[in-house]
Amino acid sequence: MKNSLRPTSVQQLVLIALGLVGLPLVVALVAATIAVDRFAARSQQAVIEAVQGIDAGRMLVEEITAMERHARQFQLFGDIEFLEAYLRRRENFQEAMILLGRDQFAAQQQGALDELYAAEEQAFAALSGFPRDSAEVDEAVASYPALGQAARQLLTDTSAAIRREVEQMRREADRTQRRLLWQAVAAIPAALALAIVGMLLIARPIRQVDQAIRRMGSGQFDAPVAVRGPRDLEELGERLDWLRLRLLSLDEQKVRFLRHISHELKTPLTAIREGAQLLADEVAGELTPAQAEILEILARSSIQLQRRIEDLLSFNTIVQGMGAPLAREPIDVGLLLERVLADQAVAIQARPVLVELDLAALHFTGDREQLRIIMDNLMSNAIKYSPPGGRIEVSTQRLAGELVIEVRDEGPGIAPDEQEAVFQPFFQGGAPYDGHVKGTGLGLAITREYVSNHGGSIEVVEVRRGACLRVRLPMAGDASDAGDVADAGEMADVADVAEEPGVA
Repeated sequence: MKNSLRPTSVQQLVLIALGLVGLPLVVALVAATIAVDRFAARSQQAVIEAVQGIDAGRMLVEEITAMERHARQFQLFGDIEFLEAYLRRRENFQEAMILLGRDQFAAQQQGALDELYAAEEQAFAALSGFPRDSAEVDEAVASYPALGQAARQLLTDTSAAIRREVEQMRREADRTQRRLLWQAVAAIPAALALAIVGMLLIARPIRQVDQAIRRMGSGQFDAPVAVRGPRDLEELGERLDWLRLRLLSLDEQKVRFLRHISHELKTPLTAIREGAQLLADEVAGELTPAQAEILEILARSSIQLQRRIEDLLSFNTIVQGMGAPLAREPIDVGLLLERVLADQAVAIQARPVLVELDLAALHFTGDREQLRIIMDNLMSNAIKYSPPGGRIEVSTQRLAGELVIEVRDEGPGIAPDEQEAVFQPFFQGGAPYDGHVKGTGLGLAITREYVSNHGGSIEVVEVRRGACLRVRLPMAGDASDAGDVADAGEMADVADVAEEPGVA
């Protein structure tokens, strides 16, 4: 029963929401229409009865006046025609009495109507039953002025009743107006509240779908996709969950592939490097210049291949979350950078590029291997994109309690819309590269992960030419670093006493 009441589509849910929003307004409109119709009908009826009451009252006064005149004429002359005229007027009088008896305003003076009717009956009985010169007829004729006065008073009272009804209707109109106004005021927030409810009903499943897509987009495949709402969105959620499981399976296959292929490549690579080293040592005989050049190319290529394999292994470790805890130890930043430059010597000579160093005497407490990989990837990236004969500037300094490493090259630079994407795994930027082997796109992703392990940050710095990458790593308060620069104002003093920029 619960599922049968659930909307089957987003369109149906939107229609339900619109119906909920319009419901208070429709109720208020219907209530206002009913109230106005009732008031209009009552007003119309009151106007009709008021007109009828006034006309009947005036007719009553006129007929009593005419009846008095005919009665006096009959008493004076005794002509039967005056009595017949009296009878015709009397019929009009009785008709007016009937109308007044039905009128809601004159009916309020029902007692006066009965007395007037009875008095006229008594006068007519005397007029028609006694001789015209009898005392009874004289008394009957003398009673007509009182009947006229009673009729006029009845007209006055009816008019007063009409005025009271008009005043009451005016007050009722004011009350109806205020009631309709309050209904309208109450309908607006009710409609807004229902609009919010409808919006939440529509937005909730869409937000669930959006969150599921974002989680999968960021590589989070552990949480199942659950969408509650219309059936079509629930079916979409089921398809997204199927896609999540499929991506999870593919991701596991990718990790297994990277692990296997990386380890399988290291064995023949070791043999290639050892064989190249034996040839370089001329164990198999003296080399000709052409053979030495080919051997140098072979050695350089084996080093590049080793770096790619190391990147794959590091990335595989990061993806699986199996990285060992940081092995923190004191590190001489300058000596570690010299080791990195020595490892990159073949690549530097192959371009060739000029490396300028501006290093402060710093010690950093952290994981030596991860810091080496950070520096190695920064240098490798700069060398790869530097033009032949270009210059690479490398600087280290302590600033505000942080180790700041900057590597700047004169290559094509990093486009503004790629400055965040370059740290994503397997991202290949649009910058031109004239090398024989394109990178895997893992170097900077691994660098950011290792920087994050140390609680630091890496960013692309806007420069006029080339690219500049800056790494910030928080430094421990070692006593050996007490004399290092702590803020930007002291950097100038360090520049004065530091060694001249070296050239490698």
